[in-house]
Order: sequence, then C-alpha cells, then structure tokens
Amino acid sequence: MTLAYVDSSVVLSDILEERPVLAELMQRADVATSHITSVEVARTLRRDLKEVDLAFISSQLLAGIDLLNPSAVVLETAASLPVRFLRALDAIHLASALLVEADVVLTNDRQMQRACEELGLTTA
Repeated sequence: MTLAYVDSSVVLSDILEERPVLAELMQRADVATSHITSVEVARTLRRDLKEVDLAFISSQLLAGIDLLNPSAVVLETAASLPVRFLRALDAIHLASALLVEADVVLTNDRQMQRACEELGLTTA
C-alpha cells in the first residue's frame, strides 16, 4: 500500500476549510505525519478559534494517521537537509517523510513543495 506523508497544512485545510482530503486519502493509502503536526494544529486552532480541545485533536482529527516521533535521527536529518530556505518545522516534516520513505508528500505550502522537489520527493 502507498504511504502518504501529510504536513500540518493539509490537516488544517481539512479542518478550517472543510476540505475532507484526509478521510478519502486514508481509504487509499497509509497516512503518516510527525507529532509536531498536533502542536502546529493546536496552536493554529487556538489562535483562530480561541478554544481548543487538545484531546479532541489527538483522538479525532488525527485518528487513523500514524504519528511519528521526532527522534534524534529525525532532528539530525532535519538539521542537515541541504535546502537553504527551509524553516525548522518544515525540515522536521521533510526529514520524517524521507526516513519513512513516503511515496508521496501532501502539502499546501509552496516552500515545502519546492523543498520536496529539490530532495526528489513526489508531492501532491
């Protein structure tokens, strides 16, 4: 089965813009993301919606998605990526996708898309 890596921009668009990409994707592929996605989603929702149920984010919004721990290897890989314009959290997402050998990376972030292309990752 295909392994799709999603970053927080995809999860957030699923929630905030009501674009149900994830449910459909999970029927066709295994889906993974870094645990940092839960932090990014919670911070964005807290800023935009004020009240956030963190347990709901973990148990419902990210249910069915494999959450990857940002291990020392992930962080070392993120720090050493040769892409110059990459922000720290995006580097962690890319390192996670590379290390799990994701078949495709789903992102709505143009810089992430550019970085994926530079690193030879397929994007959607």
